[in-house]
Amino acid sequence: MVPNGLAPIETWRVVNFNTSANSGIAADTADPDGDGVVNLLEYFMHTDPNVADRQPSLIVRKVIDNGALRLLDFSQRHNAVAGDVSVHYEFKYKITDPWQPYVGPLVDVGTQPIECQGQYEFKQMSIPALTNEFHLRYYVTRP
Repeated sequence: MVPNGLAPIETWRVVNFNTSANSGIAADTADPDGDGVVNLLEYFMHTDPNVADRQPSLIVRKVIDNGALRLLDFSQRHNAVAGDVSVHYEFKYKITDPWQPYVGPLVDVGTQPIECQGQYEFKQMSIPALTNEFHLRYYVTRP
């Protein structure tokens, strides 16, 4: 909760839609700007849900290979106060493979502010040493 008695996402809804309710154009699954990014993801990424701007949310930075260990280094756009959502990662090795949950280690390696409460979080995850193709995506949920 924040000082006004609302959860962080409710405060975000008031700022962007003049209501704290998870309904109508303010609903988690709504996309009032029509850019293909639903409100819950706009909230998590700290982007404007009323402006179609399609900011990148996950950017692969590099692959770190030191023999037996291989790491995928990536950044993820994140609202620093959006602690009321859960992030779930999925991966596949080939484009034709089905998506599967990533349950391996995920290491936070830093952050970089981008504006106000927005930031890029830098993360690393293990991938098999001989992997030539690897696909990663994430989705967010709220209790």
